[in-house]
Amino acid sequence: MDKERNWVAKHARRFNRAAVYRDRKRDAKRGYRKHRGGARDSEAG
Repeated sequence: MDKERNWVAKHARRFNRAAVYRDRKRDAKRGYRKHRGGARDSEAG
């Protein structure tokens, strides 16, 4: 009688961890934007 294993429970400790996110409000105050930037905007002006 072979026991069926729960692979999700086996690897849960390895993958389910707290993530560190960027502070978007602080980045916005510093002038950082994720999109709408780069060489094209500087050449247009």
